[in-house]
Amino acid sequence: MMLGKPIVVAKGMGIEDFVVSQNIGFVSKYSIESFEKLIQELLSKDRQFLESIGKNGRKLYEKEYSWEKMKDRIRKIVNESF
Repeated sequence: MMLGKPIVVAKGMGIEDFVVSQNIGFVSKYSIESFEKLIQELLSKDRQFLESIGKNGRKLYEKEYSWEKMKDRIRKIVNESF
């Protein structure tokens, strides 16, 4: 997400719903054949479409998951634990 590139995740890993709902990447079955097929499909897509998916990830990173945001969350958890 930080790099602004579309994410590819394997189906059944628990994160695929998030990737799809946030429109930040693509899901492949967990096999070489499925991954190769997805990559071939992506290579045939319009470059601007793929860039827009990557930009969605970058925006989400900046809004929710940047180091500054995560650092604050971690500190809060640690402080609440003691």
